Amino acid sequence: MRSTFRKLFSILSSRERRTSFWMFVLIVIGAFFEAGGVASIIPFISVLSDPSVVNENVWLARAYAWSGMESVEAFTIAMGFLFLGVFFTSLVLKALNQWVQIRFSKMRVHSVGSRLLKGYLSQPYEWFLSRHTSKLATTILSEVNQVISKSLLPAIQLVAQTIVVTALIVVLLIIDPVLAVSSTAVLVGAYVVIYMVVRRPLYRFGRRRYLANLERYRVTQETLGGVKEVKVGCLEQNMLERFMPSSFKTANEEIKASVVNMLPGHFMQAVVFGGVVGVLLYLKQAYGSMSGALPVLSAFAFAAYRLLPALQQIFRHITSMRSNSAALDGLIAEIRSLESVSDSRLQEPRSRFPELKQCIKLKGIEYGYPAASEMALKGVSVTIGAKERIGLVGSSGSGKTTTVDVILGLLAPTSGNMFVDGVKITPENVRQWQRSIGYVPQHIFLADETIAANIAFGLKPNEIDRDSVIRAARLANLHDFITTRLPEGYDTEVGERGVRLSGGQRQRIGIARALYHDPDVLILDEATSALDNQTEKAVMEAVDKLASQKTIVLIAHRLSTVRECDRIYLMSDGQVVGEGRFDELVRDNAEFSAMASGEPSA
Repeated sequence: MRSTFRKLFSILSSRERRTSFWMFVLIVIGAFFEAGGVASIIPFISVLSDPSVVNENVWLARAYAWSGMESVEAFTIAMGFLFLGVFFTSLVLKALNQWVQIRFSKMRVHSVGSRLLKGYLSQPYEWFLSRHTSKLATTILSEVNQVISKSLLPAIQLVAQTIVVTALIVVLLIIDPVLAVSSTAVLVGAYVVIYMVVRRPLYRFGRRRYLANLERYRVTQETLGGVKEVKVGCLEQNMLERFMPSSFKTANEEIKASVVNMLPGHFMQAVVFGGVVGVLLYLKQAYGSMSGALPVLSAFAFAAYRLLPALQQIFRHITSMRSNSAALDGLIAEIRSLESVSDSRLQEPRSRFPELKQCIKLKGIEYGYPAASEMALKGVSVTIGAKERIGLVGSSGSGKTTTVDVILGLLAPTSGNMFVDGVKITPENVRQWQRSIGYVPQHIFLADETIAANIAFGLKPNEIDRDSVIRAARLANLHDFITTRLPEGYDTEVGERGVRLSGGQRQRIGIARALYHDPDVLILDEATSALDNQTEKAVMEAVDKLASQKTIVLIAHRLSTVRECDRIYLMSDGQVVGEGRFDELVRDNAEFSAMASGEPSA
């Protein structure tokens, strides 16, 4: 249990730890008033049952004299109001404490989730190649809330209830040590025995729930993300059958943990019922009569009103923390894996690279993916002149995309260097270089927002420059379509993933997005490979219009896409095996000639 508290404390920032200190100060104040309520009931009941006690008890006699009241009845009423005042104050503090505790814990869902996303975004692109995005999403959107609501909040409330219980027991020890010790021993002992029995099953339930929930999220993401393929392939039942076992297991393990949490309450009712009989027999024996024991009985009864629920909650908090320890361990491991990473990758560069005047040059670039047995690039050297249109072609796995990822600054070469106008690209200036690049992937991600918001992707609504949006749309051959064919023009919603647009329209939005920041270099990574010939021709017309304004790099499977390039690099097995204009490669390179002869003319 101590290690669990250390782990929970470790996920808090230094500021959050300071806030938690003042929260616990408030908890102690609330516990003091709860204990005061129990302590104040004894003199009140004593005077109420026997007014002569006011003169017989030294402390009551002094209080009576100090009050200046003329009658014992008035003093008794005042004591009643004092007791009620302390009691109601304790209730207000209890409500305030609960609000503070819940607010503190729920805000940690926000802060820890934000820290995780910040940590993920701070990772290099290479890091994402070995991660499942469904697990990352599950951690932020599900497991953080699970840990906070089922571990952190119970831990806070466990400490709060323990402080209250300790304060009440101290008061009871002062009133009647024998009864207080024996009652506490029976109640705490019963809960300890129950916990020792259920602690291991609880951990197993929690571990299985954690793993099943990860699988549930993964299958859900695959199903909804690939819903088109699911529908076309008639795979609905298959995906449902994959989802249901993990969903059932998640629910089933949560049921088991919840039942284990509730069962002790029924057992403790029998313990408490037997304890009440024992307490009554003890009081009659110790005080001679029930009337003589009435003040003590009242104090213990009032304390039990708070103690029993508090002990039950303490047990539930402990079992909740135990059953969710696997989720906590997973979250801690994730946070620690991100601690050593600087957030410099999140900072927007203040400037961009100077306008490209000469060339981009890759010299002897080699790169190997993590855990790969073979290098993906083997001594690649490429020169891309300013305002040139360059094509990269080759079969799948030849190294085209990896080469472009190096140009984009997403992958750092294992050896070799990249120069832009003679300036070496390093981790210190790669962010400025990336600001000079517009990138169009094969599959354009479109958010369920307006055309304008998708062109200015990633910007807040108040940061979007409408003139830049229109300029980019014109360059992408998209402006006329938007203004004449869409009912709300640039404010038209595109639907989830752009379902209301054709493939060509989505690609042209991708080109407009890449041009929004007016980059010097435009890179199209097989951006037309999924389009039919006619649509590809329309998209390439938009690219052709940019040829004199931008440096363009095209990756393509279809050679028709690169026919008009100033220079084409043919890649195979991570190496450049041919270079030249289209006609030159057809004439001089057998591999390229075979590719060209095997491709139907557009």
